[in-house]
Amino acid sequence: MDPTVLDFYLLSMIDRGASTAYGLLRNAGLSLGASTPSLRRLVKAGLISPIKEAGFSNRARHQYGLTDQGKRSVRYAWKTLLAAKSGPPDRDSVLRVVDMALHYGGDPRKITAFLLAASRDRQRLAEKAAIDSTQDMNYVSMRKKCDAHRLSGEAEELRELAQRVRPHKTRPSGKHQSLSNDSRQQR
Repeated sequence: MDPTVLDFYLLSMIDRGASTAYGLLRNAGLSLGASTPSLRRLVKAGLISPIKEAGFSNRARHQYGLTDQGKRSVRYAWKTLLAAKSGPPDRDSVLRVVDMALHYGGDPRKITAFLLAASRDRQRLAEKAAIDSTQDMNYVSMRKKCDAHRLSGEAEELRELAQRVRPHKTRPSGKHQSLSNDSRQQR
């Protein structure tokens, strides 16, 4: 099995206590349709194991726990994803990698670099989509124009997230000052 970003994210959420499909829905925003196939893959790969508990009704409640192999995988997989030369292609995967890196104490400089690289990728895609769109009022042209605007907005939001993650430097007064462009201009 070659685990996906979603698979590693599910492992991370189980590690944090979201041990049921409904817990993943509530705590990670993952629909049952997205989490259930991934949970099955993870069980088959030996990364999680099902734990059946009696629920409030007669129906068994399906919970999952990390196996030893799953614990090792989840604690280090995000580092590989964060260091990859090309980031994940979709926004949700980028955000999941960042969430895992923040949760497991990743280096803010590496997380910032990852977000900025993802932002640049989105901006390049937005520019390509804008170039490919024409002034025609047909589905393909309108779709490319919408894609260009969406990707540009994602690029901007990822840059803003990078500013929030950026490492802080301690000032003599003991207060932390962000190293963002805005704060450097204010000093």
